[in-house]
Amino acid sequence: MARAGTETIAFDIARRQRKAARASMAAVALALLLLALAFVFSVNARPVLQNASSVAVLWAVVLASGLGAIFFRRVQFSSRRIAHLAAMGGPERVLQTLERTTVLVAALAGAIALAGFAIVVITGEPFDMLRAAFISVFVALSNYPRLHAWRRVVEGVATKGNDEVAKG
Repeated sequence: MARAGTETIAFDIARRQRKAARASMAAVALALLLLALAFVFSVNARPVLQNASSVAVLWAVVLASGLGAIFFRRVQFSSRRIAHLAAMGGPERVLQTLERTTVLVAALAGAIALAGFAIVVITGEPFDMLRAAFISVFVALSNYPRLHAWRRVVEGVATKGNDEVAKG
């Protein structure tokens, strides 16, 4: 027996939110793992390079990625864009965009953690990883998918139409 349309959408919201939440938590776990590795392995480590310009470039990448992730999320989740997506593909398209954006930002948070670890390898200073891990965890947790917010957005698109989209 097939489920009704609203049950299917509710099930799809929960499934996609779990997948996106796992991606966000994986980014946090990666940052914390690399942080622990940085402190464990930097006890007897020597700096690989004494080139300050490569470290500066990596820090610029970390900071630009952190700010870019927040900007990307805000653009993707703007009410005007959500309304446009709803008009083009309905609630399924909105849900697909919520999931894809969350997973991409989580991947970017993981990349920030990896860049921080690269800085530690270059400099031998574990507190650099602490700073990068903070940025990575902030990006991942600020992007964490909240089920009630996703439900509100998708149900707002499905019930109110494309002119009045609920904000989540």
